Amino acid sequence: MRSSHLVQTALLLSISPVPAFACKCAAPLPDAVPPRLSAEAMRRTDVVFEGKVQSVELKWKLVTAKIGEVIPADIEEGEPRTQVTFEVLRNYSEIEQKHFQVRTGLGGGDCGFPFEVGEKYLVDADKDESGDFSTGICSQTGLLADRQVEVAYLRGDSEIPRTTARSQPRPTAQLCGHLVLDNAISPADGEISLFREGSTSIIPAEGAEPEADGSFCIAGIHPGKYFMVFSNGPERSPTSIVFFPGVAKLSEAKTIEVSAGQEISHLLFTVTPQKTYSVSGNLSNFGSGQHQAKPNVLLFNADRFLLALSYSQEVAADGTFSFPQVLPGKYSAIVAVESSGDTKWSTKKVQVDVDGNVRDLSLDLTAN
Repeated sequence: MRSSHLVQTALLLSISPVPAFACKCAAPLPDAVPPRLSAEAMRRTDVVFEGKVQSVELKWKLVTAKIGEVIPADIEEGEPRTQVTFEVLRNYSEIEQKHFQVRTGLGGGDCGFPFEVGEKYLVDADKDESGDFSTGICSQTGLLADRQVEVAYLRGDSEIPRTTARSQPRPTAQLCGHLVLDNAISPADGEISLFREGSTSIIPAEGAEPEADGSFCIAGIHPGKYFMVFSNGPERSPTSIVFFPGVAKLSEAKTIEVSAGQEISHLLFTVTPQKTYSVSGNLSNFGSGQHQAKPNVLLFNADRFLLALSYSQEVAADGTFSFPQVLPGKYSAIVAVESSGDTKWSTKKVQVDVDGNVRDLSLDLTAN
């Protein structure tokens, strides 16, 4: 499946046509490490504990900054991260708090661990350069049920479980259906994403590309309730965002519940054309310095599901920009630049209400 609009936005790909990075682990992945050695490695990390996930929150300056706030234009300075809050059930290090926070990536290529609210984990985390504790898929972190041998070593139990195999994967479900498309919409540029109800992750839990006839199948779905989203259009310029069963508003969407081992078929998802508008403007006080910074204007919807509604356009040599097709909604606009040596650039976050054509939008790009 091609990179989704959501993943591209989350991984700061709005100004890049190709994936910026992929996760590479310096050490063997957890399943390749013998449990005894895995437990010993954990003892050498900064923090090890058994915990239950209470919340998972997105931490990204680009999204959390208030309208009118000045933020770095080099958005790679503040990469998106996930902050996970645990109830500490058992501690193997010097943690005195009953609740503890750990950061990880978003997933989708940045080594982030896919924590789920309500699940119990054995957590292995180190303090990073910012002073926060972080973990990821390259650590020994894992579901508590899958780490019982390591837990026995950590607890100093006299009897170690005989098996060293991980628990069997949880049974998953499959969901198949068909897009009911207007003749003006082609499934060729579309994708279908599933988001677990109650999750705050902006990365889809699962997804698929529809076939030429509009049919689709999504396998490997863990039991639970999900929102289904169809997005369509060129990369960096979506022209459709529709929620199941065929509505433009999340408040009108219906969840789909799947159970372990279930196979849902013949699901009908109606997709109708959506009106778009143009958004155009310029950078104030535009000069040669700003032009050399290769600025792009990013227009994005900060809602978790609608973050796929992100648009990117290069700024022309005269400081102007134009988005020809933008779906209606409330957006934030900023100017983003490539890293440029010693020069630091800042931009102001501006709100843009798109309910008709928008002209003369003025944005700032300032050298600090």
